[in-house]
Amino acid sequence: ISIAPRTIPELTFEEVHENLTRFVDDAKWAVTMKEYRNYHGLVEYLEEFASEERNLLSRALLELALFSQDKLFNQYPLREVLTESLTEGGLNAKAANGLPEFSSFMEKMVIVFKEYLLRVIKNKPRQRRGLGLYTQDLNIILGEADYIDEKLHGGLAN
Repeated sequence: ISIAPRTIPELTFEEVHENLTRFVDDAKWAVTMKEYRNYHGLVEYLEEFASEERNLLSRALLELALFSQDKLFNQYPLREVLTESLTEGGLNAKAANGLPEFSSFMEKMVIVFKEYLLRVIKNKPRQRRGLGLYTQDLNIILGEADYIDEKLHGGLAN
């Protein structure tokens, strides 16, 4: 079985102009995103970005802008961004860093964080497919977070 190649649609000048204008507007979104260093603000921003139909190239640009060598916007180490966000949520970072399990937990959190943000910027059907598979990773992280929380608050013996 073979699939016939897609036909290339012919566009009017106005349609081309509209597509390019949308791409430039979407690219502006990707560039202004750099002001978000907080996890929650960044997730809200990306969810808003993904809530509208965006140009494929602007999604790719956004993906490239997000992560480079485990740094957010090639500036902020992801582990620091996550630790700051957890601290805002009430984590005692000094005590947590004293736990041997916390370092391993944060390494996993960085991976899960990256995967989640990359899935958020996909179009809605891809989000649904991807997030369904992603639920298991989130459950593992939540279980480890509960374990660390119990250790920090004296619920488990060291």
